[in-house]
Amino acid sequence: MRLFSRIAVPVGATMLALGCVTVPAAQAGTPAAVVAGDTKLATVTDAIDLAGTGRPVSSTPGWVRDNLGRKTDPRLQERWAYSPSMDRQIPLFVMAPKDNSVPRPIIYVLNGGDGGEGRANWLYQTDIIEFYRNKNVWIVMPMAGAFSYYSDWVNESPALGGKQNWETFMTKELPGAMEAKLGASDKRGIIGMSMTGTTTLLYAEHQPGFYDAVGSFSGCAETSRGLPLEYLRITVNRGQGNPTQMWGPVDGETFRYNDALLNAARLKSDTQVYVSSGTGLAGPYDLWNTKFTEADSGSVFIHVFNGGIIEAATNKCAHDLKAKTDAIGATNIEYNLRPVGTHSWGYWQLDLRDSWPTFARAFNMDPGAPVPMNTTDVPAVTQEAITEIWQATLGGDPRLAQRDTLPLSPADGGEVAPLPQPAQPTAPQPAAPADDPAPQVDAPAPAAVETPATDESNEVVPAEPATAPTQPATATA
Repeated sequence: MRLFSRIAVPVGATMLALGCVTVPAAQAGTPAAVVAGDTKLATVTDAIDLAGTGRPVSSTPGWVRDNLGRKTDPRLQERWAYSPSMDRQIPLFVMAPKDNSVPRPIIYVLNGGDGGEGRANWLYQTDIIEFYRNKNVWIVMPMAGAFSYYSDWVNESPALGGKQNWETFMTKELPGAMEAKLGASDKRGIIGMSMTGTTTLLYAEHQPGFYDAVGSFSGCAETSRGLPLEYLRITVNRGQGNPTQMWGPVDGETFRYNDALLNAARLKSDTQVYVSSGTGLAGPYDLWNTKFTEADSGSVFIHVFNGGIIEAATNKCAHDLKAKTDAIGATNIEYNLRPVGTHSWGYWQLDLRDSWPTFARAFNMDPGAPVPMNTTDVPAVTQEAITEIWQATLGGDPRLAQRDTLPLSPADGGEVAPLPQPAQPTAPQPAAPADDPAPQVDAPAPAAVETPATDESNEVVPAEPATAPTQPATATA
């Protein structure tokens, strides 16, 4: 059987390249066990149960110690999942449904480039807790994975802690274990923004029918050529990696497999997909009278200039994807292409609201009354809590303790918290090849790879206080 698999994969790739295979529309509702196959599942643990295991322990639930006083809210939970493929513990923010008397769906929420390891994440920048507070869904958010695209890399990344088998973790190791641990239903969705707006499209293509609903906010489907390849390169570089370290040769099978535009035909299914982007022109969440800029002129400039450039780039990506999916008659994809909006958190908070009817429909739920935008309250979780969880993660894996502070721009909310141990030298990385055009094919999954790494695009966040050191902002997509 293994010999057959080794032969079938390259043969299938050749047939797709020659246009000999038509990709059928997938049915939503694929069980987690089917996707996982013989992959060893993650071990999901409550924070209070970690003592004595040699794994990281937080003295009290960090995600409950927020600045809105929810110190005893049982719905806000800190969990940890051990990934067998990466041999490390992954911290998870979990929010229980409003009514957990029956099994409920899980929405996996991915952070952008900093992976939840710094300040630029859903908990710190948006009102995600308040928005989902009256919803009957579980929220599961990994708080690690910076600059990884949450992908399976073909080479290890010493700078990012070694193996980066994030897609294996998110689609095979975690779902079955998490559904069993939480008593959740077998319905699931996933949301990503910026870097992970690309990731969620790839997951939907790689595992057709696995997700009932998918949200891609300000992502870029194309990755293997032209300007989109440069956007990807800039993001991965910020994690001290490069595209070939992540996916091999630019004209290779693995790189083509991870180009969501080339494989757009795989999005045509029963899965409900929501794709959004602004034009890059300044809108209501970029000016002085919103919490997203904190009435700071420097932050306004970053939103309008940096965020505008990045969003204009992802807007082109979104239109390219729409043209291709429209051509193949994919009616399951909703495009929300706004006339204004930059690459920043105000619009992704708006996307939570705009995408909810799509997710509710996929889960056979009543979407209920619209939830007004919260543009004045303080963020949901303190930076101190986020830092504590991340440092606990570092303490759980000696390899991660060797990781140097990641260089983030002010647009990402400043630098990640300093590590508890000195950084170790990073092995030289191979140079990225020329941008060879990739053929327009729908490539199948590559053979299993041994190791991975990470990458991402900037998210614009409020400027750091004047006393905090910052680095020049960089525009990426």
